[in-house]
Amino acid sequence: MFERKQIALSIGDGIRFTKNVKRRGQKFFNNELRTVIGIDEGRIIFDKGEMLRNGSALHIDQGIAVTSHASQAKTVDQVIVSVPVRSFSQANEAQFYVSMSRGRCGMLIFTDSKVALREAVTRRSRRRCYIF
Repeated sequence: MFERKQIALSIGDGIRFTKNVKRRGQKFFNNELRTVIGIDEGRIIFDKGEMLRNGSALHIDQGIAVTSHASQAKTVDQVIVSVPVRSFSQANEAQFYVSMSRGRCGMLIFTDSKVALREAVTRRSRRRCYIF
């Protein structure tokens, strides 16, 4: 659910777009991560030279943490995954693979039961795939 609010941005901050945006020939995609490289005369300048006007309705949020669902097709240097026992009903082999395969250099897993986590992530996903 979208909630309009102000956020503080500084050069070097990571942001995440929360909606597809097309404006003046520029395209930003939902869950796309960008880095702020400049703030100049009411404009926010992102890496790759893209710019948006400050003050316009931007669907952005801090790009610090991303869900495993939103991280599909993305690669980062390090992945930190929190899987507490209370979320084990959502854990399965497919979800665990997506979470852990995003990291290029390192992965950290935090859980309150290593034995129960092993059982949860070896369950097959209920989602069926059909090949035609």
